[in-house]
Amino acid sequence: MKVTKWNGETQEYGPEKILGTLERYGVTRVEAEEMLDEIESNLVPGITTSSILDMMHRELDKREKTGRLKRDLRSALGMMRSAPDFEEYVRLLLASEGYDVRPNAVIRGRCVKHEIDGVLERDGELVYLETKHHRRRHSYTPFYVSL
Repeated sequence: MKVTKWNGETQEYGPEKILGTLERYGVTRVEAEEMLDEIESNLVPGITTSSILDMMHRELDKREKTGRLKRDLRSALGMMRSAPDFEEYVRLLLASEGYDVRPNAVIRGRCVKHEIDGVLERDGELVYLETKHHRRRHSYTPFYVSL
């Protein structure tokens, strides 16, 4: 069966995406599989992914009181200003994971200077932080790891 994505493209339906999304909401694998059974009973060819997401939210709301709060967090993150709010939020999260975090830095590259959003250190590992934040869902930012 095909589903219709947000941009109008169609793709083969795959239950693993629903299960993964539910697990990211904090649902156990067993609960996610039970919810998947209910959701799949209402799927029709060509259904939009946003309709599937709505079904997932209804199932979450039936089963747990915090489902709405988790979706509200996503909305709240979307309303943040990229700089400095979102950058600081990410730095605080990383600090809570044990990184020594230094905010905004300018580092010298081979040809030019680069402004980065933070420098992280933990267990002898040095990491440069560059955050990307989009208010609109499905905005694409290409990502390249440089070594």
